[in-house]
Amino acid sequence: MTESRHKLPVDTERNQLEYDESFWQSKLELDDIHSSRKPHLVFSLMVYLSLPIGQFFWWIFTSGIPTVKTRATKFLTFDATAADTAPHKFWPATLFNNWHTHAICSGHMHNTIIDPCIHHLVLEESDRLISNADFKISIRKLTIDNLRNLADPEQLMKRYQDEAPRTWKILDTFTSSPNRYRKEKARNKAKENQGTELAAGGDSSDEDIPDGNDNEGQSDLGGSIPKPDGFLRTPALVCLLSGSFLEFSRSHAC
Repeated sequence: MTESRHKLPVDTERNQLEYDESFWQSKLELDDIHSSRKPHLVFSLMVYLSLPIGQFFWWIFTSGIPTVKTRATKFLTFDATAADTAPHKFWPATLFNNWHTHAICSGHMHNTIIDPCIHHLVLEESDRLISNADFKISIRKLTIDNLRNLADPEQLMKRYQDEAPRTWKILDTFTSSPNRYRKEKARNKAKENQGTELAAGGDSSDEDIPDGNDNEGQSDLGGSIPKPDGFLRTPALVCLLSGSFLEFSRSHAC
């Protein structure tokens, strides 16, 4: 993660707000201010004071004042009890997704926030994989059972998902996301199923006519590894091979 050359000052000298509730009680009547108008009041004050939004955000999340830290912490806390669509479930994600939809800043967000963050996280996961003893083979202690366990696809996939979940998700997105053909096929299948359900008294003996992929939806790795509809081979196999090649390339001098 890169650090800015120009650092804003951090307010660590004060332990309380200079303007407390008693100051505002003599200026405002809260009963007369609706909750929908409070943001307007705060922002109008920022405009009047010529206080930049960025400087205000920086002060909030670097201040050592207990009252400010408590509210900043609450803002950064994930609310597991809230509905998935609730904006307060995780405010940083809500704001980030809002910013990400604005074309004026999306490119800069990718270059200055997402790319460095992905680099840091993926490198961290790569280090964990390299240092994981489960991926190392000791010739002296090698047995048939150990070799079978090491080469077992389900065990390998679990290790990759445990040690490198974000890297696995990236590889999985590349390999298992439906292309245009699979999307069209899924839409046609949904229409056929809907027509079959609406048909009254129709003969359902030909509902499951094979389309040439007898093993579609079944795993070709064995066990319980799923295979998405429309795939002739399990995408997880490509993830395993890709991840193995990437780690081998980094951990061995070529």
